[in-house]
Amino acid sequence: MLQRIFNSLFLENLHKLKELCYLNLALNNITKIENLERCESLSKLDLTVNFVSNPLDLESLRGNVMLKELFLVGNPITQVEGYREFAIITLPQLKVLDGKEIDKSERIKAAQIYNTIHTRLIKERQIHENDTKSKNNDNTNPGILMEASAESQ
Repeated sequence: MLQRIFNSLFLENLHKLKELCYLNLALNNITKIENLERCESLSKLDLTVNFVSNPLDLESLRGNVMLKELFLVGNPITQVEGYREFAIITLPQLKVLDGKEIDKSERIKAAQIYNTIHTRLIKERQIHENDTKSKNNDNTNPGILMEASAESQ
């Protein structure tokens, strides 16, 4: 828990490092890519072996126009169908993804399926958000029912 709090606090203050070129956050239990938008000079980001799972998080890196290398090896995101193609189109400034150079033919293939992948990821996120809301409602209702039945006795 303390590690997650540290990671969250650390990532929240990175925007102050405008000249930061290389950020190695490997092995840090990171679950979401965020708060890097104002790291204007960031050219290499290593998030190897973390817990990043949602390809849509990559959209937060669009403004990092200097970002040329991104490493997400060992994260659940790399197991998501279409992850690499989505990353290549979402972040056209990348030259290397997960240690593998991105060539022109790969960009063309990725562009051809990007809309399908993006639509699927949006739908999956909506389903996940609805499931989370439903679970939160299910978790709060039993307590309310228990309180109400205890008061009536």
